Amino acid sequence: MNEWKRSRYQAYELLNDVANQRELAYDLLFQQDYDYFLKLKELYQPEEWDDVLDKIIKDFDSSYQSSVYEKILIEENLTSKLLEYCQRHPSYITDLYPQLTGEFSEEVDALFKDYIE
Repeated sequence: MNEWKRSRYQAYELLNDVANQRELAYDLLFQQDYDYFLKLKELYQPEEWDDVLDKIIKDFDSSYQSSVYEKILIEENLTSKLLEYCQRHPSYITDLYPQLTGEFSEEVDALFKDYIE
């Protein structure tokens, strides 16, 4: 199914159909295809992007854990959201601590301690 959607996305690109590209990129993003996050970002002006990013974050927050969500938080330098994510899913601190240690070193230490105990 995703292959069909990717083909449709390519067709929309060729047609310069931005509205359908946005919709399909959003859908593919939530089907665990991080590449479409970067494509989606390119489809918006910088002044529009913050609202779109907020919606993406809210949708991921309310749905499930995801490596795509982690990558988005890292890409967009949303360290406080990444910390919240690790607090909800403590085992992920073992992989995500490098992005958090500078700004949230005390919280990272506490998460590691709790996770080990």
